[in-house]
Formats: sequence, structure tokens, C-alpha cells
Amino acid sequence: MEFFKKAHVKFIEIRRAGFIFSGSLILIGVISLILHGGPRYGIDFTGGTSLQLKFSQTMTPAD
Repeated sequence: MEFFKKAHVKFIEIRRAGFIFSGSLILIGVISLILHGGPRYGIDFTGGTSLQLKFSQTMTPAD
């Protein structure tokens, strides 16, 4: 079964475009991290304990 009859891709000739594309994606990712305040780690990576409390009645801050 053949999907492509002519599968001759000249990777050496298109390497510069690949480098530019990869570098652009990396740069966009780094800029996004900087603008959004860095990575936001979950409880798995920050350590500590996560508590979730449920009350049967509505609580006020004074309680």
C-alpha cells in the first residue's frame, strides 16, 4: 500500500526554514511565559496540602 508515490523530501535544503519555525515557536512560548507570570504549578509540584471544606450552612467572614 502506497500513500505517496514521490516521497522525496530534501530535508537538508529546507533545514533553515525548519530552524526558523522551531525558533519562532520557542520564542513565542518564552514570551508567553514571561507575560503570564511564569509557569503556574499545581499542588503536585508545589508541595503542601490542599483542603476543600463544605459547610451545610452559609458562613460569613465573622464566623
